[in-house]
Amino acid sequence: MSRRLPDKPRKEFRPVGPDQAVLNLLSQSSADLKRKRPTTFWLYFPTRKGAKGAGKKLAELGFSCECEKSAGSKKWLCLASRDVVPRIGEILSIRRTMDRIAAEFGGMYDGWETGMSDEDAKGLPGVE
Repeated sequence: MSRRLPDKPRKEFRPVGPDQAVLNLLSQSSADLKRKRPTTFWLYFPTRKGAKGAGKKLAELGFSCECEKSAGSKKWLCLASRDVVPRIGEILSIRRTMDRIAAEFGGMYDGWETGMSDEDAKGLPGVE
């Protein structure tokens, strides 16, 4: 008699997306995730015009933007920044906005990052 595998993997074995993976790492730290944190979002475009157009649209939404030639690449980088409360709903909402704007100007959204102070990093593996 063969045993049937469950249709859905158990919760502890479910893969997580890149946004949740970063949030999981932050939650293992001593970081206060209830307050806004400076957060940076990365978008890449084949042309300067695309990067500048996306930067202008993101600025209208409250992001600070810098557009420059990407290091070691022919692509253009639009680096958008804003203080964000790092919660999955907020991050996913921003991801949808970034994906939409990147596509509108022929580019791609490549993720986000937030800084961590020495105090925030306490509690992470390998950090004393």
